[in-house]
Amino acid sequence: MLWAGPDSPARAADYLRETLNEMEIPIKLAESGHTLDLGDGATLSVLSAGNRGAILLIEWDHFRALLPLGAHEDDYESLRMGRDIDDITVLLLADNGYAPLNPLEWINNLNPQLVLLSVASDDPTGLPDRETLDALGGYSLLRTDQHGWIYIATDGDKIWVEVEGK
Repeated sequence: MLWAGPDSPARAADYLRETLNEMEIPIKLAESGHTLDLGDGATLSVLSAGNRGAILLIEWDHFRALLPLGAHEDDYESLRMGRDIDDITVLLLADNGYAPLNPLEWINNLNPQLVLLSVASDDPTGLPDRETLDALGGYSLLRTDQHGWIYIATDGDKIWVEVEGK
C-alpha cells in the first residue's frame, strides 16, 4: 500500500491501517520518484508527494492519467507547470475544481484528451470555481455533479468511458 499525505487521525484512516496490518500488507510512504509496476506494462509514478497528498501518473502504453490528489500550488512549479509531463489522456482536476490548484497554464501544458471533475452537486463551498470551468472551454469535460459516476477503461491505446447519465 502506498500512503500519500499526512498520517490522518480519522477513524477511516485508522481502520484502513489496521486492516492492512491484519492482512500483513506493508504500508510505504509515497515519495517523489516512486514507481510501482502494476503489471502488463502499466505503472503508477509518484511525481510529487507532500503533506497534502501526491500527484500520481498512471501509464500503460499510450494511456496516461494524471491524478493530483492533494496537490499544492508549489507542486506545479516543481513540475514546471506540466511541461515535463507531456500530453496526457485523462486529467482529474484537483480539489473539486478550485481555481488556484487548476491553473490554465498547467491544463494547457498537459493538453488532456479528457478532463474529469469530481464535485458534489450541492458543494457547500460553491466549487467548481467559474475560473476553472472557463479555462476548460476547449476540452472534453465530464463532471460527477452532472454525470454521476464516471467509469474509464483502456487497452493502453483506446479509452472507453461510461457515465451514470444523470
